[in-house]
Amino acid sequence: STPISRRNLLEKVAFSSVLIAVNGLFFWSFTGRSISLIPFLYLTILPLLYAGIRFGHRGKMSALMLMTASAMTGTLAGYGPFFGQPMTTALFGVDLFLGLLAFAYLLFASITEENQRSEAVLAEHTANLERALRKIRSADQAKTDFLATLAHELRNPLAPIKSTLELLKMKHVPTDIAEEIGIIEHQFDHMSHLLNDLLDVTRFTQDRISLSARPVDLRRLIERAL
Repeated sequence: STPISRRNLLEKVAFSSVLIAVNGLFFWSFTGRSISLIPFLYLTILPLLYAGIRFGHRGKMSALMLMTASAMTGTLAGYGPFFGQPMTTALFGVDLFLGLLAFAYLLFASITEENQRSEAVLAEHTANLERALRKIRSADQAKTDFLATLAHELRNPLAPIKSTLELLKMKHVPTDIAEEIGIIEHQFDHMSHLLNDLLDVTRFTQDRISLSARPVDLRRLIERAL
């Protein structure tokens, strides 16, 4: 069982004292029947609600049993708002009051417990979503790191290929071979652009690119794109 902290113990002692005082005020402080006091009896539901919220099932049942015992013994001893009429009628009034009080209290307690269960389920779903989001972010970061590494590794063998193409262009080669070299160079440039775009994407995702706005010549931009 969970150990009771000093604060919780003081809270329970204080609540028990307040509950005993309330029961003593309503069921042991008046002699004779007092109709005007009966509506105020339903204020005793407030400590019951507090017991249900703070101390759970055991607390609320203990508080309800204490109130039932106080009402019954007080009426039998000749005190409280229900005394002053035949004992069977007085006890019936006590039973009716306690029944209505218990019904209202249990109804509120069930709504409160259902709300607490809903909050617990919502908290669990939120925790699951947060864990899933962390996994997605981790996987996305791993993918970004892989693409960045891949782009860098692919650029390394392109340098000697470019150098070899430039050396071949400087030599006197047949026309058909020169055309094939041109095709290879064109594809090489295309691959270089793709790798640069891939590196730009990784820089964007890693917030490693800063953009600066400036005026541009739209005509030159369109001609360059064409």
